[in-house]
Amino acid sequence: MNLKAFFLPVAVLLLFASCNESGEYYAYRQIDQSLWYRDSVQYFSFDSISVNPLSRYKIDIEITHNNTYPYRNLWLLVGNDLRDSVMRYDTVRFFLSDSEGKWYGGSVGGLHQLTIPYKRNVQLDTATLYRFAVEQLMNDDPLKGIEKIGLKISTD
Repeated sequence: MNLKAFFLPVAVLLLFASCNESGEYYAYRQIDQSLWYRDSVQYFSFDSISVNPLSRYKIDIEITHNNTYPYRNLWLLVGNDLRDSVMRYDTVRFFLSDSEGKWYGGSVGGLHQLTIPYKRNVQLDTATLYRFAVEQLMNDDPLKGIEKIGLKISTD
């Protein structure tokens, strides 16, 4: 079976499913060859047309990494324009494993996926295009082992 014939319909389906009827949004950015360079900022934009302005939302960072990731933590610079059109940045430290080296989250075939809380109790406007930026702040450049970075917005 031709891999392009398989992955193209799946990619299109994921594109249309990224924002569903319940106001949830999922988006992932693949890190090329699992080498995340410090100047390779991962951008996400979220059209809030489908959100309920009376609901509260939670925002999570999704991380998929492989067994070559050398650390138990990950420092990120996460920017957003949730309050107005000005990007505001948070420096955040996430733990990917415990002190014994056991990876948090789910694991399959050498890949580990972890959902990490970023913001809670966020109110969104229906007439705004929200932007997010995520970049790695680790000393390694490139940082090995990160496969994908994602953003998930769902009702709180």
